[in-house]
Amino acid sequence: MIVDLDLSDCGTDLDKVSRRARSLGLSAKASREVCHCWDVLQIWRDWFEGKFGELKLIRHRSQPDDPPDIELVFARQTVACEETRLLPEHIGRADALRDSEIAPDVCTNVPAISEPRKTNKELIEKMLSMREDELWTDVAAEHLALGELLSETIRNKMNRLPQDGGVIVITDAVAIMGSTLDFLFEAAEALVKSEKFKDFDNYILIVQSRPNTIKYRCALITRSAGKIMRTDAAKA
Repeated sequence: MIVDLDLSDCGTDLDKVSRRARSLGLSAKASREVCHCWDVLQIWRDWFEGKFGELKLIRHRSQPDDPPDIELVFARQTVACEETRLLPEHIGRADALRDSEIAPDVCTNVPAISEPRKTNKELIEKMLSMREDELWTDVAAEHLALGELLSETIRNKMNRLPQDGGVIVITDAVAIMGSTLDFLFEAAEALVKSEKFKDFDNYILIVQSRPNTIKYRCALITRSAGKIMRTDAAKA
């Protein structure tokens, strides 16, 4: 299914974007993809329009017409785009178990990125554990696991995009803040510029962390120019 969305009147109102997407028949997942993509486009709109011309619309593609997830239709060029969350499977499963098997208002431990649990029982036990030795994680191990997850995510999305390039939008759902978030942006730039991703020349990577509707940190990374950072502080 292919759906064209003219979101020119939505501005930064992501609720309005989501309602528009759902009204056109997009699923909750597809609407989330559109919202995340539109969100980063508002942050980097001047950069993209300087390169590709005025943004005309967003075209969402779903089965059997994907990949890519989205096409960004600019005046001078249509650019393929893939959107995803940076979220290990076991942490996503923990979020679901908190609601379905524990209770949304119960305080639980956040599972470590570097310590996946194979079964739901093991995961619940970890989330409810009060053992002091399970309340702390090794920062080096967390960074290693995060870097591997990021590398795998970028490569998977590259494989869904045309060989002549495109945009990869990754929304952080695990680092969120502090030194781990700083590491995420540093690791993203290092990967894009590494020999492992020597075929990244025609691609653009955007990594965004948005803990709430007001605050964000966002990096736009290319192999040739490296990393450009923008934050909510830039509005001040």
